[in-house]
Amino acid sequence: AVAADAACSGFGLSPEGWDYVGYLADVAAANPLPRDAKRALFELLSDLERAGGPDAVRQAAQACPREVLTLLAQSLTVIEATSGEDAMQSALGLAEEVAPRVGEEAAAQLAWAAGLVRLMRGGGDAAGCRA
Repeated sequence: AVAADAACSGFGLSPEGWDYVGYLADVAAANPLPRDAKRALFELLSDLERAGGPDAVRQAAQACPREVLTLLAQSLTVIEATSGEDAMQSALGLAEEVAPRVGEEAAAQLAWAAGLVRLMRGGGDAAGCRA
């Protein structure tokens, strides 16, 4: 696994927290993350928001777009379950804003997120989610 970018420090997360996000970004690029990993990313996202205030995620995205995209995109199911669909849509919107700075890897994470939203809105069924 590649360590988080050197610019990914602070913003309310420990260096180990950023490294873990970078590791999970590597995993998510090739495989779906397990529920426990998504919950851990949600907790780190919450830490980031608590420590840095309302603009913390956007500020961190400037320095660490790949890691912030992973925090947002992979936390969507937990965000929806804990904070509702509006919060999930807001997180998805921010992930989509960050995605162009990440490149091709962002497409895989956002394709999964778009599928999730489609299912939530009744636009598909679980059978379509199989690899």
